Amino acid sequence: MKEFFRVVFMNSRDLFRPWWPLVWLSLIVIPILALLPSKAQGQEATATSQPAVRVVKMKVTAYDPGSCCCGEYADGKTSIGDNAYVCDGVAADPKLLPYRTRLEIPGVGIREVDDTGGAMRKAGRQNPPVYHIDLRFPTHEEALEWGVKRLDVKVLSPPEPRQRRVETPKPKGGQR
Repeated sequence: MKEFFRVVFMNSRDLFRPWWPLVWLSLIVIPILALLPSKAQGQEATATSQPAVRVVKMKVTAYDPGSCCCGEYADGKTSIGDNAYVCDGVAADPKLLPYRTRLEIPGVGIREVDDTGGAMRKAGRQNPPVYHIDLRFPTHEEALEWGVKRLDVKVLSPPEPRQRRVETPKPKGGQR
């Protein structure tokens, strides 16, 4: 404490130096925080929750990656090369729901668009387009049990645009 008073009285320009964090906090930070919107009562944001971009009424059907549903295309891979036997994805028309779009499907959870099919693309070409997704199940029996449903599906996140690789032009001839 003695050093503090010695500095204050010996050098008058250092008078407010020990106090500046409190002044900055009370004059700048607290008023800015007061202007920020607060959470509405009853609404809590969690770290794992994702805001819904939109809610769309969709026709939701089911399939299995075996030859029963996929026929000659049953090679164990989705149309973007993922493992089809990992049942965490859906098939959709990529023009309506681009690949890697995350969907929250009632009664199922969050799934990602990683496949497509003729029925989904055909529904997307109708006027107006019909959003049709096809859930992937491990067995044909589970897919049949699901049936056909019309559900309000939350489209959580559109895919992030991929970085395009820019190639530098190669020097001609002997130039470097």
